[in-house]
Amino acid sequence: MKLSIVDPEGLLTPELNDLLERRLLFALSRFDSRISQIAVTFSDTNGVRGGLDKECCMNVKLYRAENVTVSDQDADVAACIARTAARVGRAVGRAVERARRLDRSGFLGTKESS
Repeated sequence: MKLSIVDPEGLLTPELNDLLERRLLFALSRFDSRISQIAVTFSDTNGVRGGLDKECCMNVKLYRAENVTVSDQDADVAACIARTAARVGRAVGRAVERARRLDRSGFLGTKESS
């Protein structure tokens, strides 16, 4: 699983980068064989005005399933990372299950009767 991080505003400290990697590992490790790439983008939407403006967007590219994109905003980058990672873990689980059901229904539907 390849991880790419885009942080043009410099919101990530080394500690937040470690938190991001730990949270993603915890949320997505069981789907490791299904994930080809994870792209994480951070932005500060309001700039110096403050508020709920730190945005974390995670895009997970899966093998044999649709891509999953989840984003969230918070004033605290660590809270935003934690919540987005948990949400992306649940969304990837749903996408993998949908793909699994479609694969199984396709095999059942092609069986010829004698």
